[in-house]
Amino acid sequence: MSSSKELKLFIDAIDSGVARLMLLDGAVFEFPAALLPDGAREGDGVTVRLSLEPANDYKDDIDRLLDSLGDSL
Repeated sequence: MSSSKELKLFIDAIDSGVARLMLLDGAVFEFPAALLPDGAREGDGVTVRLSLEPANDYKDDIDRLLDSLGDSL
C-alpha cells in the first residue's frame, strides 16, 4: 500500500547553502539548497512529494547511518 502527499512551498530565502522554505499555511523549515532544482531562487515556488515506503526497505541503510553518527545526535 502506497501513500503520498504533495506540498507546495515558497522559497523565502537562500543563504550559506541553506534554503528557508515556507508552506502556504506559514510553517517554515530549512532545507539544503543543493537539493533544490537547478535555477531555483528566492521567490520561486517548488513542490515536494512525500511517499510512504516500508521501513524494511531502508533498514540496512538507516542502521549504517546511525552507526556512523554514533553519539553525535
